[in-house]
Amino acid sequence: MALDPTVKAILEEMEKQGLPGLETLSPEEARVNRRIGTDDGQVVEEVNRVENLSFESEGYTIPVRVYQPEGTTPQPVLLYFHGGGWVLGDLDSHDPVCRRIANASQSTVISVEYRLAPEYPFPAAVYDCYNAVHWVREQAEVLGIDKERVAVGGDSAGGNLAAVVTHLLKERSEPLPVYQLLIYPSVDFTKKSIHLMRRTRKACS
Repeated sequence: MALDPTVKAILEEMEKQGLPGLETLSPEEARVNRRIGTDDGQVVEEVNRVENLSFESEGYTIPVRVYQPEGTTPQPVLLYFHGGGWVLGDLDSHDPVCRRIANASQSTVISVEYRLAPEYPFPAAVYDCYNAVHWVREQAEVLGIDKERVAVGGDSAGGNLAAVVTHLLKERSEPLPVYQLLIYPSVDFTKKSIHLMRRTRKACS
């Protein structure tokens, strides 16, 4: 199976960096290498207001980063859940993409640093993201956002969390997000999907 040119370029750059394979690392080592691997000199856009805050979830303090572009308030808001296989990622790893989304959409973006596995196994991340939705709605006036226009989104594992949180809200008959931004979300664990992932991994090795 031929590799997409963009994927091939990414893999070649990873090889140049000489970083060890993810499967050979502990979670702590993988997180350090993830930070090294994402520090690739990409352009970081300026945003009108960037602020680090936090909220309480299940007895833990969960950091968030608010990106608010110029414009009148209240603004629509996107709660962004980062990818990383539920093990990697943080506010800094997805800072550039959250900045771009905020500026391009003219919406407030709030990135959530949910608890990671294996230190905090399922369903810790789910409830951190679910509680983030409640916190945003409760703090809408302070944050300068419209609580009636709350969207959820994320990439990979973050896309999974956005979809799961939406289902949880629906099950509990609570107000649903107005939109889901699912970037290559991990939502299909059928045999066909697993077979495709194995083929892709083999082609990339």
